[in-house]
Amino acid sequence: MILVSVGLLLPFDRLIALMDDWAAHHADIPVMAQIGDGRYLPRHMQWQRQLEGPAFRSAVQRARLVVAHAGIGTIFDALGLGKPLVLVPRYADSREHTTDHQLHTAKRLRGRPGVAVCERGEDIDRHIGAVAEAASRQDGFSPHAPPQMLARLRAALLA
Repeated sequence: MILVSVGLLLPFDRLIALMDDWAAHHADIPVMAQIGDGRYLPRHMQWQRQLEGPAFRSAVQRARLVVAHAGIGTIFDALGLGKPLVLVPRYADSREHTTDHQLHTAKRLRGRPGVAVCERGEDIDRHIGAVAEAASRQDGFSPHAPPQMLARLRAALLA
């Protein structure tokens, strides 16, 4: 199963519509989406409005891979459970968020094993295929953050 998540705070209809279209063309692969308060209701994948706490972590655990907004909580949950991740960041210019911090987060993670960044939704199929293939080969994917990243996070959180 592929898990799609928009997080708990804001709707993200662009991501849900993108993955609903993907699911329509890949009917053999189950897709489950957490859609939040979005207006777009998927027709080709299962969905729930909210998955919180233990229910979300359980869904991540069951997933083969995760396609999500670039929210740090979702990133930590997916990578912490060793799941490959395709990030589709929200954009301020599209009124999906108030700033482009998700784009900056996604760019920082780009190129790390087990992570792909699909900036505007272009070629989502290629990104899903790449992380799924890398995970099946176990291309050095580790659920543990590199020491440098942990040091930067600690410094930012304690500042």
